[in-house]
Amino acid sequence: MPERITVGLRISLAGASPPIWREVSVPASYTLEQLHRVIQMLFTWFDYHLYEFTIGRKRYQRPDPEMEGESSEAVTLDSLGLSPQSRFSYVYDFGDEWLHELSVFSVEPIPIDSPLAHLPHVLAGEGAAPRDDSGGIRAWNDRISALTNPAHPDHADALEVLPITFDPTYCDLETIQHGLQLAAAWGAI
Repeated sequence: MPERITVGLRISLAGASPPIWREVSVPASYTLEQLHRVIQMLFTWFDYHLYEFTIGRKRYQRPDPEMEGESSEAVTLDSLGLSPQSRFSYVYDFGDEWLHELSVFSVEPIPIDSPLAHLPHVLAGEGAAPRDDSGGIRAWNDRISALTNPAHPDHADALEVLPITFDPTYCDLETIQHGLQLAAAWGAI
């Protein structure tokens, strides 16, 4: 039976407390631009900002006259020679600088008739993703600390941004997967 290669990735938001991470399987034929779009969905970002992947000493970015890295649209995951234990990084929003650490946990063939062979699939995750434009990981961690501690001097301010029912440890995998499927079906990935 014909097969396609998929790449299993664990994507962790550096410095997050409590931890925020996602595990996803994506086709190895995806470009870094497509992986960027998957990460946007996994972390509920809105793709307002520039981004950069750093793999070894190379930087990959969306083509833009002001960017200095190579095109993320021209490089596929399978062309990078990834293997389990490979690591690289992704930064989204150079102002807030959301640093994501990516580690490969699998590179494996999947039967071509499997949905996993053609679509991204979220496998696991932990932690609610920060809001886009919320100031970076330090500001987000401070906001969560204030939200979860009624005695914190910034508790009232945190409640204006996030509801008291907000659970920083909750990750809605079903909703994320639904969004990935819709984005893939609509050609947005």
